[in-house]
Amino acid sequence: MKTNRCPVCKGKEVEIIIKEYVSNKRDKETNNQIIVPNVKVFKCKNDECAHTWLPHQEEAKIKTYIKNRSRHCLTPGQIMEIRTSLPFRTKTELASFLNLNSKAFVKWENGYTVQNDAYDLLLRLVAYNKDNLEFIKYLHKNNFKYNECDYQFVCESKKVKWNFAEAVYKKNKDTKLVLLDYISKKQKEDYAKPTKTEEEYYQNDYDAKAA
Repeated sequence: MKTNRCPVCKGKEVEIIIKEYVSNKRDKETNNQIIVPNVKVFKCKNDECAHTWLPHQEEAKIKTYIKNRSRHCLTPGQIMEIRTSLPFRTKTELASFLNLNSKAFVKWENGYTVQNDAYDLLLRLVAYNKDNLEFIKYLHKNNFKYNECDYQFVCESKKVKWNFAEAVYKKNKDTKLVLLDYISKKQKEDYAKPTKTEEEYYQNDYDAKAA
């Protein structure tokens, strides 16, 4: 059996204290401070030390308890609202598009099960804007093959051109701000300055291919 030694004085005599843990986060329903009950705390019995600490399993318990009471997950009604706003005819069609179980939306929207944190985030991201939706379509079209130039932060770290900077400008060739939004300041500083400005490069490239 594992002995709980004091991490400070290495003493073996440890007592267990049961107490409440008061969080600085607030309950999503009552807006009161979240108080975690029955938290197990270890205390060194050496009077000269008297160090107290939380065992790892108690830390995990506290985090889970606080997250469950503070985090606002999408409700069944909100999930339905997101789904019906997207350009898909059926629940099954959208589930397939997002690589979910075919019955996922039936279960979530009827409250049979609750989506985990990863799926909750996925639903929010896909409905956040049209570019996220288009990128998932692009991934399906290419069988999810990885290309480092598809990912803006990877491109920034490797100082290479991001594929979608050009693609977005082509779709919005009359809106110069779109291009500037998609090429970060860091990229602009890192790229070697071409003879033409980036804006002229993409505009001329678009005009040439459209001719």
